[in-house]
Amino acid sequence: MNNSFLIILAVVLYGCAGPNEIVKDAMPLYGDLLRFEIETDTLVETNQTGIIIKLEFFNTSEDSIKIFAPECLGLVTDPHFVNSNGDTLPIMARINIECPNYKPIFIKPKEVLITDFILNLDEAYDLSIPGKYRLQIDYNGGLFVFGGTEYVGSLRLKSNTLWITVQE
Repeated sequence: MNNSFLIILAVVLYGCAGPNEIVKDAMPLYGDLLRFEIETDTLVETNQTGIIIKLEFFNTSEDSIKIFAPECLGLVTDPHFVNSNGDTLPIMARINIECPNYKPIFIKPKEVLITDFILNLDEAYDLSIPGKYRLQIDYNGGLFVFGGTEYVGSLRLKSNTLWITVQE
C-alpha cells in the first residue's frame, strides 16, 4: 500500500468525524468536576401549589467553572416526577419560561453554588393523588467553561433522586 493512499484515507476518515466527535473526546468528565444535588421537603400536601427545591452545584476541581444560572425551568432545568408505578408524570401544560437571571455564573474551586428553585406544581404536574413520587432534575446548561476552554451546549448533569410523599 502506498503512502499517498494512507494519507488520503486518513484525511477522509478525519473529515467524516464531525467537530463534536473530536471535541467530545477532549471534554472533561463533568461528574469528576461538577456535582449536582437537590434538596427539598419530602412531604407535600395534595393541595400545595409549589415546592422550593434547593439546587447545589459542587465544584470539585482546582479551576473555576462557569455555567449558566440554573433557575430557568424548562430552559436549563428539567424536573422529572415518577409515580410509585414507575410512570413518568407528564407536564400538564406548556411551561412559561421566565429567565431574568439567565446569565453565566462562576463557581470557584472547591466552592458550592446553592440556589433556590421554585417548582409550581399546580402549573406543571398533577400531584393530586397521594403516594410516593421520585423526583430527579436534569440540568442542561448551554455553557461550560473549564480550564480556559469553552464547551458550548455540552453540559448535561443529573441530580440525585429524592422520594417525595404526597398526602392529603
